[in-house]
Amino acid sequence: MDLASRYDGAATLQDVLAVVTLYGVSPAEAVSVRSLGDELERAGTPMDLLLYDNSPKPAPELECQPAGWHARYVHDGSNPGVGAAYNAGAELAEGLGKRWLLLLDQDTAFPPGALGAYAEAVARHPACELFAPVLVSGGAACSPCRVVHGRGRPAPAAALEPGLRPLGDLHVLNSGLLVRTDLFRRAGGYDPAVRLDFSDFAFLHKAAQETDALCVVGARLQHDLSSGETDPGRLLQRFATYCEGARAYARLTGDALVYATVAARALRLSWRTRSVAPLRVAVSSLQPAPSV
Repeated sequence: MDLASRYDGAATLQDVLAVVTLYGVSPAEAVSVRSLGDELERAGTPMDLLLYDNSPKPAPELECQPAGWHARYVHDGSNPGVGAAYNAGAELAEGLGKRWLLLLDQDTAFPPGALGAYAEAVARHPACELFAPVLVSGGAACSPCRVVHGRGRPAPAAALEPGLRPLGDLHVLNSGLLVRTDLFRRAGGYDPAVRLDFSDFAFLHKAAQETDALCVVGARLQHDLSSGETDPGRLLQRFATYCEGARAYARLTGDALVYATVAARALRLSWRTRSVAPLRVAVSSLQPAPSV
């Protein structure tokens, strides 16, 4: 039995559009594009792919058709964030008649057999509209997780086992999320104001108004959470983006205590950089968030 036939009639590989957000790497270098492309080549079935590149300069044309994919490439040097990429993917998916979106970061590695795990999960739970793998970073599971005031906390080991979970009890990171296109539309997609940090939590907050279940897929994907950035100036820019996301998330959820998480992060970054600049950035973001 080939991999494509293991999907039920509601979710063949041809029903899926994968969306990968790129920044600073070419499509050929992106771990998610390479590793999942290898899976597709083993299956002998290509998948449609939207490469949404937020890098300052576009990738060479020859690198925009990676093996295993039917790829479309969009360059947006304004770097609007992952939400813009996923929203563009949803619009394309609806135009192509795709029933599912597979949302991916560039740095998530799919092991052999991962697609089969998705197939088994969809077949077992055909009414579910959200599927997510276990993401592992630095030897520990980072998704699914609990969210406390905008900060991810480790989930109980039992919550990482394959199967249905109440959506309000767990959150997941963006990468590897398989979401039904109709649910994405009903939830209103990703909030453009939450460009990077908190984008996944903000989307799931809205999705939870439309569906009450999440299915954990029996696959463990390696995911790189570290930015590797050491330059103080760029670290400060990155922290400013984090604060921007926290502010938008607080406005969406009404959880003003997320600012305590911002303050703690500002203190750690100030100590690391021996600078009060992160504290100034944090203070500028600490505006009371009205309840929604």
